[in-house]
Amino acid sequence: GLGSIQEEVQEQVKGKILDDLLSGDKRVSFPRTDITIDKGGAQVLTVGVRNKKDTPLHYKMRFNPVQGPDGAPFSTDNPSWFQFAQTQVYTLSAAESDVRNIRLSIPTRVQSGSYFLTFDIIDDDLPPPSNIYAQKDFFINVRG
Repeated sequence: GLGSIQEEVQEQVKGKILDDLLSGDKRVSFPRTDITIDKGGAQVLTVGVRNKKDTPLHYKMRFNPVQGPDGAPFSTDNPSWFQFAQTQVYTLSAAESDVRNIRLSIPTRVQSGSYFLTFDIIDDDLPPPSNIYAQKDFFINVRG
């Protein structure tokens, strides 16, 4: 049935991400640098995190909005663009990898155009600004 197909796809996506982390020797694997989505649309982003430290990594995930279509800062909070456990601290043993799903939902009222953001993995054991364990730049192109 549909459930098993979706699970199979999830496993394939997970496999690709874990492979990307290991073969590319990366700390973070983010699906795309460019995401095109309609206003009111939603999709799931699957991200990977790998602990390259010799000690356990205690991490949080964060989306940092940098610049909107008009060149000004913007907010992804109200209503929220990203659905995930924002305050959750995950623990990852040395050399281990995690795969997490995050739901992106674009509010219907936002301006069309290109939004620039960073996806940050925050090392919860370190103080800012040295607490960014990994960071990926990406764009969300909002249509409609």
